[in-house]
Amino acid sequence: MDWIEKASSEELLNNEINNNLNFRLKQIEIKEHQSYETIVSEFFMLLTLDGVTEIPTPNKQVLKQCLDEIAPYFEVVKLEQTGEQINSILIQHLKKEHSKMIRNKKVHGILADLFKREDKIKKVDYSNPISNYTIYKVLPNYFTEIRDLESDTLFKFLSSAFSNSKDLLFPPKNWRFSDNLKESLAIQYSIHQCKSFYLWVDDETDTVIYIHLKF
Repeated sequence: MDWIEKASSEELLNNEINNNLNFRLKQIEIKEHQSYETIVSEFFMLLTLDGVTEIPTPNKQVLKQCLDEIAPYFEVVKLEQTGEQINSILIQHLKKEHSKMIRNKKVHGILADLFKREDKIKKVDYSNPISNYTIYKVLPNYFTEIRDLESDTLFKFLSSAFSNSKDLLFPPKNWRFSDNLKESLAIQYSIHQCKSFYLWVDDETDTVIYIHLKF
């Protein structure tokens, strides 16, 4: 596979570790309002079908977009605060009507690629640590840059939200590590929208357990 290389641990280290433990979680109520799904809201709906997702809010614009465009679709919305500073927003429990909708809706091609609906791969149990895995760096020079205005909107939000933490790590759905992944629309587009793109692969099952983007 000439489009990837094994990643060194040094290049994955993030020295900007936040050791501030003086924070509190505040659950908030989001009023229902007539809204329409965007590629940003659909990304987080698909990502958070199960579990909880934390989105950094480094500025007021990101916070407003989270509250207006993402939070209304979830039953549980919490703010992580240090004093009056809102550091992040946590979303959990996608509302039933939206869960049913997003599971059946034809979504943007990149989202359909990231969160494949076929269940041919054994579901990863993230509650049990995977001890044997390899991290691969995807090489941008192998891929021709492609542009898509709707996807640009998603990555503009992601790069802004993760501008301080620098790293976005999330599980794709039903990704098998093989040479066929070089045809992935998500990889072909995303590789030129971030500084680095990594795949975390379970050595035993060849399942891609995480996509790791550095901004």
